[in-house]
Amino acid sequence: MKARLIPLYFQSADDPEFRGQCEKLEELLREEADILEPRPLGSTLPEADAVIFPQVLGDAYRRVEEIRAIPVPIIIATSEFGMVNIWDWEIVDYLRGRGIQVFAPYTLDLTRSIVRACALRKEMKETSFLLFQDNPGEGMQASIFKRFFWWEQECIERIRQKFGVQAVKKSFKA
Repeated sequence: MKARLIPLYFQSADDPEFRGQCEKLEELLREEADILEPRPLGSTLPEADAVIFPQVLGDAYRRVEEIRAIPVPIIIATSEFGMVNIWDWEIVDYLRGRGIQVFAPYTLDLTRSIVRACALRKEMKETSFLLFQDNPGEGMQASIFKRFFWWEQECIERIRQKFGVQAVKKSFKA
């Protein structure tokens, strides 16, 4: 399954740098993603797994609320090598400092992994995990395993909220 990515632009999709980077990303991510038609930042987005900024501009500092309102993961891949350009780190850091989670991959492999994870996220929403466990870590030091967060109901609930994955606990004995 390929991720559906929407390239976002600040000023114009006709900018030669923007268009060139979109074409490069289509080539680099052809196995992992379907790159949809570019949209202006702030517009209503069609269904997608993530947005990707092939180009970031100083406008980002003034359009934080529009970026914050994006309902899907945000990837910044501004270099011709499919990762973030070094000079875009200041904008990335600014956005993160304002509480906006953005992916700014520093290698093409990392970009590809992030894109695959975005595709998987949609698939996981239709998934249930069946856990068979009565006494985690049963044995010599069972109490150690009960200290881990994954054993708590809160963890299972947070996984469901974040990823849509239903974890179902069953007993071996029943």
